[in-house]
Amino acid sequence: MKTSKIKKRLAAASRLVLDNIETIEELKAHPVVLPAIDGVNIVYPRTVIFWADGSATVVKCTEGETWDTEKAIMAAMAKRAYGNRGYNDTVRRAISMATGRKVRR
Repeated sequence: MKTSKIKKRLAAASRLVLDNIETIEELKAHPVVLPAIDGVNIVYPRTVIFWADGSATVVKCTEGETWDTEKAIMAAMAKRAYGNRGYNDTVRRAISMATGRKVRR
């Protein structure tokens, strides 16, 4: 099996584990390891993170959102860690756990 297929399967498996997390303690028990950041390219409204494994992650500031470089880099890291579909849900779930309130989509 090719290395890229193995990486994709491992990433999918880690997202499945994270989808079943209910508490902050469980979230802390499943750390996600990211490759080193090789470079960052910020051209409003996009931020691109280049990873040491040769891949890249792109996030975009939505219309009406206040630009924040730190938030953009963290969003790219979360997107890399939890996948394109899963990172918004994972962040919302963590906010809900921390505040006790449901976060709207």
